[in-house]
Amino acid sequence: MIAATPKLALILDKRFAKKEGLYPVKLRITYKRESKYYPTGQDMTEEDFVRQRDCELMRSKKYIGTKEYAQLSAISKSLNKHVDEANSVIAKMKVFSFDLFEGRIEQPSVELDNVFIAMENKIALLKSEERIGTALTYENALTSLRKFYPKRKLSLASITVRFLREYEKWMVANGSSLTTVGFYLRNLRAVVNIMIDNDKQKLDEYPFGPRRYVIPTKKNSKRALSNDDLRNHWLSAR
Repeated sequence: MIAATPKLALILDKRFAKKEGLYPVKLRITYKRESKYYPTGQDMTEEDFVRQRDCELMRSKKYIGTKEYAQLSAISKSLNKHVDEANSVIAKMKVFSFDLFEGRIEQPSVELDNVFIAMENKIALLKSEERIGTALTYENALTSLRKFYPKRKLSLASITVRFLREYEKWMVANGSSLTTVGFYLRNLRAVVNIMIDNDKQKLDEYPFGPRRYVIPTKKNSKRALSNDDLRNHWLSAR
């Protein structure tokens, strides 16, 4: 048995709002005042999250046996399975560490190859390290990417030279300078590198670099810095 037991909880991560009032449900593990968040692959409204959490109380309201109860109960059992699996892994550890835990826990396959989720995890890590300024630049990049690519999942294979060039054109067409494009794409490249280094996802062709896609820099943009550029530059330098 490990000396100190981590605390586990299912939470609705309101930092990352999605369409129609949906938020990702995550498993939060707290150990020695440090918290990390792990995706469950489930998105819910705040109301439904509370109702599934308390669905067993619906028995007293004679909801048992209804279609509504069955749906909420199934979601609740699915989410709590993540807690049970995490507890099972932790119980076998003599000394807990997040790195060791992450090497043993099975993550939802639907989320492993999702750049959006990888960026969310990066933001959560930066915030846990109190690197708020840098976290904000990643949040801005994520918001921009979601607007450009309004789908639930952005796979690693989707990050091609063509994708990056089209994203750059879209940003410029919507009023961003190449300097801002550079800020956002350097953040995206950092997340892509993390996903590749994980050895769980591979790219047929790495899209960044000479003869592929070169991230715009201050040198190849003659446009004056906008207030947005100056703000991003100040934040990244913190």
